[in-house]
Amino acid sequence: PPPPPPPPPVASKPAQKIDLRLIDSAHQCRAIADALNAKLLVVYLVPRPPNLEGASAQWRRHRRTFLRRAPVVSVPGAAPGGKGDTMAEAIVAWNHSSYVVRQLIRVAALMERCALDDTSASLPTSAFEFSSVCNASAANASAAEAMLRLGAIMRRTKAAVRPGTETNSPLILGPLADRSKSDEDRQRYVGGGAFEALQSEYQFESSRDHLALSLQYATKAIELCQAETSSTDTTSGDDAPPGGNKRTLARLHYLAASILSGLGRYDEAAEHLGDAAAKSKGWPGLEAQILRARSVCLEQWKDSSKSNKEHGSADIHLSAVLNTEVASLLSPKEVQEAVTNAFSADPSLTVGAKSISWPTSDTSSLPLEFVVTFPGITQATSGDHVPAVVAVKSRLHFPVVVASGTLRTTVGDVPLILPEPILVQPNSTHLWNANVPLPFKMEPYEQQKAGGKAAEKKLKPKTAGMTRAAGACYTPGANASAVAGDDVKAGKAYLGGTPVSCRELELELRSADNSSPGSGRSVFLTVRDRARSSSVQVGPSKKKTPVEEENYIMSTWERPRFHPLSLGPRCIRVHGPIPGITITDMTSAQTRRKVMEGTVNRILLRVRAGPGETCRDLKFSVKCSSAMALTEEGPDGPTQKELEDKADPARPPKREPMLVEQDVTMSSHYFTKEGYALPNQWKPRGGDEESDDVKSPITADLGSGETAYFSFDIFRPMPLLPKVGNDSDDLSCWTNYTISLSYNQGRPNRRTDTSITDEDGKGDPVARNVSGSLLWCSPLSAQFSPVQGDQKAYPSGSRHPSNKTPDVDPDSNDLFKSFGGSIDDISGEAVATDGEEVKIRCHLEADDAKDGLALNIHQISFRTSDKENKSKNQERKYKLSLVVGDGETDGAGVLYAKKDDEVSSMLKAETKFGFAYNVKTELKKAPSHNQTEECEYVRTSLGVIAVDWTPIKLPPIDDNIHGPLSLDTPSTIKFLGPSCYIERAPFRAKLMTFPASPKVAVPFEVKYCIKNQTPYHQKLTLSMSEVHPGDNLDVSDTVLVSGFVNGELQLGPSESRILCYSALAMRAGKTPMPALNVASQRYRSWVINDGQESPRHFYVMP
Repeated sequence: PPPPPPPPPVASKPAQKIDLRLIDSAHQCRAIADALNAKLLVVYLVPRPPNLEGASAQWRRHRRTFLRRAPVVSVPGAAPGGKGDTMAEAIVAWNHSSYVVRQLIRVAALMERCALDDTSASLPTSAFEFSSVCNASAANASAAEAMLRLGAIMRRTKAAVRPGTETNSPLILGPLADRSKSDEDRQRYVGGGAFEALQSEYQFESSRDHLALSLQYATKAIELCQAETSSTDTTSGDDAPPGGNKRTLARLHYLAASILSGLGRYDEAAEHLGDAAAKSKGWPGLEAQILRARSVCLEQWKDSSKSNKEHGSADIHLSAVLNTEVASLLSPKEVQEAVTNAFSADPSLTVGAKSISWPTSDTSSLPLEFVVTFPGITQATSGDHVPAVVAVKSRLHFPVVVASGTLRTTVGDVPLILPEPILVQPNSTHLWNANVPLPFKMEPYEQQKAGGKAAEKKLKPKTAGMTRAAGACYTPGANASAVAGDDVKAGKAYLGGTPVSCRELELELRSADNSSPGSGRSVFLTVRDRARSSSVQVGPSKKKTPVEEENYIMSTWERPRFHPLSLGPRCIRVHGPIPGITITDMTSAQTRRKVMEGTVNRILLRVRAGPGETCRDLKFSVKCSSAMALTEEGPDGPTQKELEDKADPARPPKREPMLVEQDVTMSSHYFTKEGYALPNQWKPRGGDEESDDVKSPITADLGSGETAYFSFDIFRPMPLLPKVGNDSDDLSCWTNYTISLSYNQGRPNRRTDTSITDEDGKGDPVARNVSGSLLWCSPLSAQFSPVQGDQKAYPSGSRHPSNKTPDVDPDSNDLFKSFGGSIDDISGEAVATDGEEVKIRCHLEADDAKDGLALNIHQISFRTSDKENKSKNQERKYKLSLVVGDGETDGAGVLYAKKDDEVSSMLKAETKFGFAYNVKTELKKAPSHNQTEECEYVRTSLGVIAVDWTPIKLPPIDDNIHGPLSLDTPSTIKFLGPSCYIERAPFRAKLMTFPASPKVAVPFEVKYCIKNQTPYHQKLTLSMSEVHPGDNLDVSDTVLVSGFVNGELQLGPSESRILCYSALAMRAGKTPMPALNVASQRYRSWVINDGQESPRHFYVMP
């Protein structure tokens, strides 16, 4: 410690000139002040609670007045030249220092006895009051310093006093040294200056070991300060109590080290200097000074045989040279000496390797900076090896050798890849590689935990600091399946994930001079990553989502300037194994998601392994559900349209589609619960209609980028009842399917640790779910059109509303009540009379052939009745017969049968298949309740058309058959014929004589026969016109007619009448016949109607 200041100047005049009464007064005042100060401090501190302000004020005044310096007195005429007075010390220096020591020791004892607790009093308003009065450690520290100062004064005094003059030396006795003046000149009283007391006190102080006493109080101060530090939570600052101030402890340890050095106990001094160095972190100047003091102390102690308690001087030198702020205050020579000692292998200086963990808060003195980034990636898969780049910049003032390194990441320790020890020069930067093995199972980060359901609705992506502007993709992208309606939730696999980053770097350092193993000790330096400044800590009571640091660009992509941005982010997001396989529906791409009813449809799908993955043991299962829904046409094909009334649930279809599989061992058809028959040798998938989760293998191994195919079969039966040919429902049958594809994923970067991976090395089990939809379409549609016009028989007085004469109001409701209701119910239906042959044209068309659903027609047959659609009562009312040639069948027959290699039966896009047939209608006797005004009629469809067909195969894909399958047995679809009104007409009219080809100007005859088939007298109105209205022909260019052309005709019951006309054609070519119109006045209906709507023509020869 530095020497105490020199004593104040002593008066130059002889001591006997000082008035001894002033000396007595000084001694007496000091004694009285001592007694009063002690009593006041007891009064202030002993009671509870203590009066801290009063105690501090009293102690401050006492120290300022009596302890700061020795009292002085005035000596008249002692100034130079004998003119004026001067000041002289009333009390000698050693005596004043002894008095100060006694005062400080007494206050220290009082502080220990009156130790404060937190419940007895509040802290004072200033740190000075607390440290000067209320703290026992500070009082003991002051006593130690005063004792040390007293020892120094005593040593100087002894050195200055000549031997044998101790009894009258002014240095010892001061003004009382000259005893020539008799004691009767002053009165002796208690507290005054006494010669004997000074000599006795001097002898006592001379006999004491002040260094040992000073060490005693310094050690007690350290113990009390450490006890206060451990028992109270303190903060740094000017107002903090000294027990919590590291600098106070550093000063006390430094004081104790100085005392121990004076006692020659260098080992203990070095120990205290080490503690002082540890407590002086953050004060580079103080730390450098302590380092120098300890170096000197250890140099003096190095020959001692005592053991080192704390690894010798190497550790203290090591902490100094690694601290860049401390090292900057040392000279190059001191740095080199400290490095030599720090990395020395001398067992007297060190014991083995040293591990140092640098505190995160001490960033200004970091020995080196580091950053770890992940180049080329922002996301990774658990169980993989992830490449990392470690950049290290040295801030040391000396070169070191890095022998090895370890990254301490959030997923474990990772060794650095160093081919050999690397020399790191001061201020140099080095890049090293590392492979980070990710665990196979990682705890995912669930965002909804923080905010509950509200956070789940507003799910935010976790992307390792990547934003959409920076190119981040939050959807599967290229990994998504091409199947329409792919599961949109697949993108959520890319949200969240567990952040992985490096938190610490441990390097094994060796001296550049002793880099070989065994030549020096190794230092394992651990440097932690910086504390993230942008983190926002949210208390548990606050309803806020906690901030995840790794999700922000500022921290994820922040790095020192020496590390390029192109080397990736500082953290990555780790997800579980994500399937990279893609699934493409090859069939739907050709059929636009349409499938054909009545046959088995094979849906072919292609799987392609993703880049960088291998797939083993691929299996799939498929589930499906069907419902009736609206359909709207989109650019990529038909899609399901959401119902406007969301409260109305989608109704299931009557003919439920099902997944099927072929079984060649079946000998009979499989019938569903609804009674529908499956094609021969086909059964539900899994053997049961409810089994739709059967795992089927695809392939055992699929390499990266390779493809494989798999398929499933689905079937919907045709309706048992015939369908109306052009009937179309607003709702269509849709089948939604979900395919679950599972396999074991292998990756090139996947870990191969046999102790933690699967034994057979197949990979990580992953699964992908894709969904799609299928629209069921009828294979055929039929359009029926009964033949009208001149090829149809005469109406014969039919009472159908379409045959009424113009004088009948067509809007009259009474007109239709007897014929089935409104005009909409009877419009478009065929009208026939009993025994009439009805000619019907039919066009078959495959509406979805343009989408690949083409077919072959094998046979078309006519059936007069369908047991599923007709009751016994209806079968007795009428009879339908197919007319073939000149004869009739018994009611059914084949209209068309395909011949071998015939191509006309193929129904492809924009192709229609047309045919015509005649049906003879006959009525039987009907019950009386079906007669209206003696009218007997029936409404029915003109038979059933059954079409046997097979689909045309789609072009195979890589030898894989798909689409509608052509089965061994053709499927059958049935259509109801057109609706027909059949009536037993009151008349029968027919054309009896009609020349095939008359000649110009050659007369010919035309005869009509009309028969009354009722038991009533009938009156008919007849009119004939040679020119049809609207033909724009002159009379001379038509046909001249003679006969009964206008008037009334009377017919009795069952009477027949022949109308005979002579005609002469005036020009050659197609010529209309004269328009004959015969109407019944009773029924107001047409019997013969050759008017403008249905004229008849003949061809006149020249």
